[in-house]
Amino acid sequence: MGPRAPTLATLRGIIAAHAATIPYENIDVLLGRPPRLDLESLQRKMIAGGRGGYCFEQNMLLRASLLALGFTVTSLVACVIRARASDEPVYATHMVLRVDLPEGPFLADVGFGGLAATAAWTLSRWATQTTG
Repeated sequence: MGPRAPTLATLRGIIAAHAATIPYENIDVLLGRPPRLDLESLQRKMIAGGRGGYCFEQNMLLRASLLALGFTVTSLVACVIRARASDEPVYATHMVLRVDLPEGPFLADVGFGGLAATAAWTLSRWATQTTG
Protein backbone atom coordinates (compact mmCIF):
# COMPACT_ATOMS: atom_id res chain seq x y z
CA MET A 1 0.00 0.00 0.00
CA GLY A 2 1.36 3.40 -0.95
CA PRO A 3 0.85 6.92 0.33
CA ARG A 4 -2.68 8.14 0.87
CA ALA A 5 -2.26 11.92 1.00
CA PRO A 6 -4.02 13.75 -1.86
CA THR A 7 -0.83 14.65 -3.72
CA LEU A 8 0.32 14.44 -7.32
CA ALA A 9 2.57 11.49 -6.45
CA THR A 10 -0.38 9.62 -4.93
CA LEU A 11 -2.58 10.42 -7.95
CA ARG A 12 0.10 9.12 -10.29
CA GLY A 13 0.50 5.94 -8.25
CA ILE A 14 -3.24 5.27 -8.15
CA ILE A 15 -3.65 5.77 -11.90
CA ALA A 16 -0.69 3.51 -12.68
CA ALA A 17 -2.00 0.79 -10.33
CA HIS A 18 -5.52 1.05 -11.76
CA ALA A 19 -4.24 0.80 -15.35
CA ALA A 20 -2.14 -2.27 -14.46
CA THR A 21 -4.92 -4.01 -12.54
CA ILE A 22 -8.37 -3.32 -13.99
CA PRO A 23 -8.91 -4.06 -17.69
CA TYR A 24 -11.06 -2.10 -20.10
CA GLU A 25 -14.21 -3.97 -21.02
CA ASN A 26 -17.38 -2.89 -22.81
CA ILE A 27 -19.10 -6.28 -23.09
CA ASP A 28 -22.18 -5.23 -21.10
CA VAL A 29 -22.63 -2.08 -23.20
CA LEU A 30 -22.34 -4.08 -26.44
CA LEU A 31 -24.91 -6.59 -25.13
CA GLY A 32 -27.35 -3.78 -24.38
CA ARG A 33 -27.05 -4.15 -20.60
CA PRO A 34 -27.10 -0.74 -18.94
CA PRO A 35 -24.12 -0.37 -16.61
CA ARG A 36 -24.72 0.06 -12.92
CA LEU A 37 -22.73 3.04 -11.75
CA ASP A 38 -23.31 2.89 -8.01
CA LEU A 39 -20.15 2.23 -6.00
CA GLU A 40 -21.29 -1.14 -4.64
CA SER A 41 -21.99 -2.49 -8.15
CA LEU A 42 -18.70 -1.13 -9.49
CA GLN A 43 -16.72 -2.72 -6.66
CA ARG A 44 -18.56 -6.02 -7.05
CA LYS A 45 -17.92 -6.15 -10.80
CA MET A 46 -14.39 -4.80 -11.14
CA ILE A 47 -12.75 -5.57 -7.82
CA ALA A 48 -14.48 -8.64 -6.36
CA GLY A 49 -15.49 -10.03 -9.76
CA GLY A 50 -12.18 -9.40 -11.50
CA ARG A 51 -13.87 -7.90 -14.55
CA GLY A 52 -13.20 -4.64 -16.29
CA GLY A 53 -15.45 -1.80 -17.27
CA TYR A 54 -15.86 0.98 -19.80
CA CYS A 55 -15.14 4.67 -19.27
CA PHE A 56 -18.06 5.55 -17.00
CA GLU A 57 -17.51 2.48 -14.81
CA GLN A 58 -13.73 2.83 -14.64
CA ASN A 59 -13.71 6.55 -13.95
CA MET A 60 -16.60 6.40 -11.46
CA LEU A 61 -14.61 3.82 -9.46
CA LEU A 62 -11.49 5.99 -9.68
CA ARG A 63 -13.54 9.05 -8.69
CA ALA A 64 -14.86 7.33 -5.55
CA SER A 65 -11.33 6.28 -4.58
CA LEU A 66 -9.92 9.75 -5.06
CA LEU A 67 -12.74 11.42 -3.15
CA ALA A 68 -12.28 8.97 -0.26
CA LEU A 69 -8.63 10.05 -0.06
CA GLY A 70 -9.50 13.75 0.01
CA PHE A 71 -8.81 14.75 -3.59
CA THR A 72 -10.87 17.49 -5.22
CA VAL A 73 -12.46 15.82 -8.26
CA THR A 74 -14.82 17.08 -10.95
CA SER A 75 -16.53 14.64 -13.32
CA LEU A 76 -16.45 15.74 -16.96
CA VAL A 77 -17.81 14.45 -20.25
CA ALA A 78 -15.64 14.51 -23.35
CA CYS A 79 -15.90 13.95 -27.07
CA VAL A 80 -13.87 11.22 -28.73
CA ILE A 81 -12.71 12.40 -32.13
CA ARG A 82 -10.24 9.63 -32.98
CA ALA A 83 -10.68 8.12 -36.46
CA ARG A 84 -13.59 10.39 -37.44
CA ALA A 85 -14.08 12.37 -40.61
CA SER A 86 -13.61 16.10 -40.10
CA ASP A 87 -17.24 16.79 -41.00
CA GLU A 88 -18.73 13.99 -38.89
CA PRO A 89 -20.75 15.09 -35.82
CA VAL A 90 -19.04 14.56 -32.48
CA TYR A 91 -20.95 13.77 -29.29
CA ALA A 92 -19.94 13.92 -25.65
CA THR A 93 -20.00 10.22 -24.76
CA HIS A 94 -16.80 9.73 -22.73
CA MET A 95 -16.16 10.35 -19.03
CA VAL A 96 -12.95 11.87 -17.67
CA LEU A 97 -11.98 13.41 -14.33
CA ARG A 98 -10.45 16.74 -13.44
CA VAL A 99 -8.35 16.58 -10.29
CA ASP A 100 -7.34 19.90 -8.72
CA LEU A 101 -4.00 19.92 -6.90
CA PRO A 102 -1.71 22.69 -5.61
CA GLU A 103 0.35 22.19 -8.81
CA GLY A 104 -2.76 22.98 -10.87
CA PRO A 105 -5.54 21.01 -12.55
CA PHE A 106 -4.90 17.52 -13.93
CA LEU A 107 -6.90 15.23 -16.18
CA ALA A 108 -7.33 11.60 -15.11
CA ASP A 109 -8.80 9.00 -17.46
CA VAL A 110 -8.45 5.27 -16.80
CA GLY A 111 -11.31 4.25 -19.07
CA PHE A 112 -10.10 4.42 -22.65
CA GLY A 113 -8.93 0.87 -23.27
CA GLY A 114 -5.47 0.36 -24.70
CA LEU A 115 -5.29 4.09 -25.38
CA ALA A 116 -5.90 5.09 -21.75
CA ALA A 117 -3.23 7.23 -20.19
CA THR A 118 -1.30 5.60 -17.39
CA ALA A 119 -0.53 8.97 -15.80
CA ALA A 120 -2.32 12.19 -14.92
CA TRP A 121 -2.07 14.94 -17.53
CA THR A 122 -1.56 18.49 -16.43
CA LEU A 123 -4.08 20.83 -18.00
CA SER A 124 -1.31 23.17 -19.07
CA ARG A 125 -1.03 24.22 -22.66
CA TRP A 126 2.76 24.28 -22.72
CA ALA A 127 3.77 21.28 -20.60
CA THR A 128 5.64 18.39 -22.16
CA GLN A 129 4.12 15.22 -20.73
CA THR A 130 4.55 11.49 -20.77
CA THR A 131 1.73 9.07 -20.06
CA GLY A 132 3.57 6.47 -18.05
